[in-house]
Amino acid sequence: MAKNTITITITITITTTTTTTTTTTTTTTTTTTTTTTTTTTTTTTTTTTTTTTTTPTTTTTTTTTTTTTTTTTTTTTTTTTTTTTTTISGLQSRARTLYR
Repeated sequence: MAKNTITITITITITTTTTTTTTTTTTTTTTTTTTTTTTTTTTTTTTTTTTTTTTPTTTTTTTTTTTTTTTTTTTTTTTTTTTTTTTISGLQSRARTLYR
């Protein structure tokens, strides 16, 4: 009786490819605001003194005093605001190929 031999070979190949793309975007915005306020106050005071003496001769004495005071106040306010925004976006693709 004859014997028959059958050999079956099955080869399976799986190839997986993964691609990842990541993009990072950072935006920084700095805003500086400076406000200066100046206030000036001036005060003037005038004083007049008159003295009259009557005798055989008339004498008049006048004294005038003027005082001026000036006050200046300066206020400076600085405000700095910093905003940082980070965006991360990723894209992943996977391809699989099957060979038999």
